[in-house]
Parts: sequence; C-alpha cells; structure tokens
Amino acid sequence: MEYINTVIVRASAAGLSCAAQLDKRNIDYKLIEKQGHVAHAWRNHHDRLHLHTNKSASNLPFLKP
Repeated sequence: MEYINTVIVRASAAGLSCAAQLDKRNIDYKLIEKQGHVAHAWRNHHDRLHLHTNKSASNLPFLKP
C-alpha cells in the first residue's frame, strides 16, 4: 500500500504553487485533478485575462516572471 502524507486537490494555480513548494523541500505529495489537464476552470473562462498586479507577485514559484 502506498503511504502519502500530503494530498493536494485540484491543479489550479494554488495547487501547483503548493506542489512546487513541497517538491523543493523533497516532501512527497499526491496532486489530484478531476479534469484531464491543469487549470481547467481558467482555460475557457476569459478570452483575455489581465492581472492588476506586478508579474513578480502573480507568477508560480520558482519560475521566472
């Protein structure tokens, strides 16, 4: 039987950010996404999305803005 201490439900921006933080610390986790790809809710939500924050505050951890 596989033992996993941490489970992340949904591969949204927050879920991917959590996974990146855990991965960097070598903590095992399981990322569960109901849909066939990440960020499903946002894929067809807006034709264009503009954030009103700096790129450095709106990117995923460990990726260059």
